[in-house]
Amino acid sequence: SLRTSHEALRPLACSTLADLVHHVRGELGIKHLSRVVHLFSCHIHDASLPLAIQITSVRLLLNLVEAIFHKNDVEARALLVRILHTLVFKFTTLKEQIPKLLVARDEAAAAKEADKTARSQQVTREGARK
Repeated sequence: SLRTSHEALRPLACSTLADLVHHVRGELGIKHLSRVVHLFSCHIHDASLPLAIQITSVRLLLNLVEAIFHKNDVEARALLVRILHTLVFKFTTLKEQIPKLLVARDEAAAAKEADKTARSQQVTREGARK
């Protein structure tokens, strides 16, 4: 379906764009760098994207820091602050999500163990009947 192909191709497109930007980052002007920072900052906070794409977006922003720093003007400093703000906000989001994820993991492990125990007891009862 169209939605499935969109979901499958979106991470590939994001990854390809990140590779392209990484290779030409030194040649980009401040306006293009601003657009790139905005786009990949959005990717970092997009929960619909796979974790690998979010990580790629973080790495790209960190690689852009040097190229932006060498522009040495007011707009460049604003971009650096925007990158810093994006990363700090992501850590804030992670701080809220990690405890929930750990609880869910523990509940899943407990349910799996209970299921395993129930199956073992069922096999034991069936063996005793024979």
